[in-house]
Amino acid sequence: MPRGRKKKYVRPKIECNCQVCDKELEYPYVHVSLEPTYFVKKDKNDPKVLHKDLDGSVIGYFCDQNCYRETL
Repeated sequence: MPRGRKKKYVRPKIECNCQVCDKELEYPYVHVSLEPTYFVKKDKNDPKVLHKDLDGSVIGYFCDQNCYRETL
């Protein structure tokens, strides 16, 4: 069994526009907001579901955290 180094994490490339300044982005700051009702305890045997795939999730794409702070 090989015991080499693990591969470095590579962020996925998402081509979109910033919601604040409307610049074109390839690697945006992604913010997913959920309603409080979706924070429920799950069983270990349940299949994993990403936050962005839940019903009622709102996904925002921004240049960086400074652009995100302008929306607050």
